[in-house]
Amino acid sequence: MFTRHHSLNCLGLVLWSGRRYHVELWYLRSDSDVPYHRHYNHNSTIVVLFGHNAELWKTMAGRKGEYDMIFKWWQRRRIFSIPYNVFHSAITHRTPLIFLTITSSCLVDVKGKPAFRPTSASNDIELWKR
Repeated sequence: MFTRHHSLNCLGLVLWSGRRYHVELWYLRSDSDVPYHRHYNHNSTIVVLFGHNAELWKTMAGRKGEYDMIFKWWQRRRIFSIPYNVFHSAITHRTPLIFLTITSSCLVDVKGKPAFRPTSASNDIELWKR
């Protein structure tokens, strides 16, 4: 099942969807960007598979206000955690970015089970309005 979000220049393929997790393979073409956006209902883990000089950004609240964190694919850490409600974006240059997203529900019921079944990141999205 393909999932495509036209405004974000991404093409996604669902690899597995279960009660607690949803796994997708995403492709972001070269020389493009994903604008700052956030997801209200799930936490994401991004696993970068390929992307020469691709940049992943996330805005975190700190003691001195908000700041951006930038990661390049060649850095030692290729797995990035993005909690729900945190704005993030991506930029590619000469090569595309290929990555996995593993999403999980950020809400649990009184029994500790997910309050809802996680779905594609493209279904739960809000762009940054500056």
